[in-house]
Amino acid sequence: METGVFVLGMDRSGTSTVARLVSLLGLHPPRDDDLVQARDTNPKGVWESASLVAFNRLILKAAGTDERFPSALGSGWERDPRLEPLRGEAPGAFTAAFPRSPPVWKDPLLCLSFAFWRSALDVRPVVVLVNRNPLEIAASALRAWGRSKIYGLALWERYLRQSLAQISGLPVIVTNYGDALAEPLAWSERMHAFLREAGVPAEPPREHDVLDFVDVGLRHAEFTHDDVSSDGDVSGAQRALFLALDRLEGTQTAFATPELPAETPTNEALFAERRETFRLKGELERRLEQERQSRWSTRIRARARRLRERGGSNGGPPEEADPRPPLHVLHIGKTGGTALKHVLMAHQGSARYRLLFRGHDAGLADIPRGELFMFLIRDPLSRFVSAFNGRLREDRPRYHYPWRDEEKVAFAIFKTPNQLATALSSADDAERVAAEQAMQGIGHVNTPYTTWFGDERSLRARADDLFFVGFQERLDEDFEMLKEKLGLPAAASLPRGDTEAHRTPEGFDRHLSETAQANLRRWYGRDVALYELCRELAGVRV
Repeated sequence: METGVFVLGMDRSGTSTVARLVSLLGLHPPRDDDLVQARDTNPKGVWESASLVAFNRLILKAAGTDERFPSALGSGWERDPRLEPLRGEAPGAFTAAFPRSPPVWKDPLLCLSFAFWRSALDVRPVVVLVNRNPLEIAASALRAWGRSKIYGLALWERYLRQSLAQISGLPVIVTNYGDALAEPLAWSERMHAFLREAGVPAEPPREHDVLDFVDVGLRHAEFTHDDVSSDGDVSGAQRALFLALDRLEGTQTAFATPELPAETPTNEALFAERRETFRLKGELERRLEQERQSRWSTRIRARARRLRERGGSNGGPPEEADPRPPLHVLHIGKTGGTALKHVLMAHQGSARYRLLFRGHDAGLADIPRGELFMFLIRDPLSRFVSAFNGRLREDRPRYHYPWRDEEKVAFAIFKTPNQLATALSSADDAERVAAEQAMQGIGHVNTPYTTWFGDERSLRARADDLFFVGFQERLDEDFEMLKEKLGLPAAASLPRGDTEAHRTPEGFDRHLSETAQANLRRWYGRDVALYELCRELAGVRV
């Protein structure tokens, strides 16, 4: 049986540094084209598999939880029947990400999902659990993403408790991020000894490689045990967890989960509040979408009634008896979907298929296997420009969605798409961080194609169900092809007005410099790959 090294730990705890140091001992990170791109908050690399990050999110969704406000999963959760389809796909997904052995896999989501992978893979796990002072993690997350201190501490506690419960009986080394930075060569030698003892064919550390990689300047915050003891925001349960992790530092051939006091009681209340906030947000978006569709449906029914009264036959059968095969219409934001929906809803009664219009929150995973789907897509850089300018004008004139707090900050700093994209590689640290926060805070800019598709492998696996993919860059030409496939009348046409099509009006800056384009290709690396796959599946050159 193959042996694999799994690096577990909360985000911002040093797992990226640890994973890379382990890989320098002769282990293999994810394949190059699957690596999450380095960013300013991780300039030395993230060392995560983009495809497996997406797969982990599918696991959590199927289990009824979410990385942003994770549930406390009980023992045996990995045997949930809802996970069976993913269990069959997991070995192939893992092998695709790690074509060479032995692998080293780092992903903070493994703290939540590790039990699933432990049961689904024919791999003997060896675990590296990264410990870091929770106050340092909270400070780092606040600086990188704006995550509040109390919420950061709650997430740290939930993630680490979940990880400790899922690694029992395995060879484990609990290691401190600070030790890896302070004495990287000595740390690498200890790690090498542990891996060899655990049966991993690790190679001795090479001093030049190790010292060339480690940058102590990346540690921006440093707290002591006394700080944890005296900080009023750290609960008694969190202090106990931190001290337990400290005592666990070192190696165990068969890990024994420590006894801990009950989790901080306010954690679940905090997560429940976040869950409800996001649920209400999603419900509001669905209701708005239903309202827009309802208006069109009312017009269609009225038109069908008039046709029947005149003896026409264009009304079609009632929905409950509709014999036409279903066709799901995915709506990917800022790709021309509003214009397409406008005309398809007006002519859905005459289509050969029963068109099922999905909102922005529905993705490929929501469409039953074996049912057809279609969508529009566009070049990720062009989509970024459209998304920036759309939120800059608060989506007017067709809609009016006021700026959220994150967007108010972003648009106060960056006035054009080019300014924001160029700042992603700024020599000024503050400007780079502001740009990253803007990319994560502006609507549509912060929703990559992986939101809908997961990754290239997931989309390719559904190629037989793909009815049509159109490209915004050649929408008029592609729509004529779609009309023929759907059997729409010749008179059916896309809306020409900016308002109806939800297009950016004239006068908005669309320019991107070469630097801005290069930065965006790095930032949207997975989107570029998905876009190229769509071109391949469609058999067209755009």
